[in-house]
Amino acid sequence: MTTKKHDDTNTGVLFKNNRRREGKRDPKLVGGLNQIVCPHCGEKSDYWANGWVNKIERGDRAGENLISLSIRPKQEDKAEDKSNETSTPRQEDFDDDIPF
Repeated sequence: MTTKKHDDTNTGVLFKNNRRREGKRDPKLVGGLNQIVCPHCGEKSDYWANGWVNKIERGDRAGENLISLSIRPKQEDKAEDKSNETSTPRQEDFDDDIPF
């Protein structure tokens, strides 16, 4: 068993997106953020991160590159997976003895 040599809290990584589709606005970079600590409640959560490389068009930094980010909780994906399951009620759910 290996032990971690450093703390992953509040860290993340972005990789080149090898699944980009021609003509789509897929992110150029994909990755995640580990154990981000909420400053209000102290709860730790993991997040997915996407990045797009853009050029600054105006101002003192015109022509320079920037990375815009999109971040979403990883736990949302688990909730979506459960909601995609068939949620039609079974007949036995209606076979109760309610007198009305």
